[in-house]
Amino acid sequence: MLGIVGKVDFTVMHLSSSTTSFPSTWDFNNNQQCIGGSGSHQCSAFTASTSLEKTWTMRATFPEYVVALATIVGSILFVIFGGVGIACLPLGLIFSFIRRPKAVITRSQYIKEATELGKKARELKKAADSLHQEEISGSKGRKWHKNVKAVGKVCFTLGI
Repeated sequence: MLGIVGKVDFTVMHLSSSTTSFPSTWDFNNNQQCIGGSGSHQCSAFTASTSLEKTWTMRATFPEYVVALATIVGSILFVIFGGVGIACLPLGLIFSFIRRPKAVITRSQYIKEATELGKKARELKKAADSLHQEEISGSKGRKWHKNVKAVGKVCFTLGI
């Protein structure tokens, strides 16, 4: 396929102007768009005639061809999947809100859970106080360090 499509056409316009020293004042207007004064030179692409247009044909190398092809394919895929993603993002958020889990517990379940949590918190407070008293007394051994880690784990699981 590179042999068939591997050529690139560039349309160029041949513009020319004479070389001259820089003038002391820059005087450009619609009639004189070149530096140097004479209107016979063509240095403005806006006023140039179409007879100055030429087409250059160049052969693209294999790496250039692969990069151009990957760019075109990637751009097309980006447009398709980007458009679909932009359209589906709000829909996905709306549907996830509609289908969210609705865990409603009764008042008796709430009271039961709160009572159990309160008991665990009181036990944790007693354990922490006893560890604090042991620390003050200076008897910090392996058992004390083990109990401190256990209290830390319980605090972590309770979210304190």
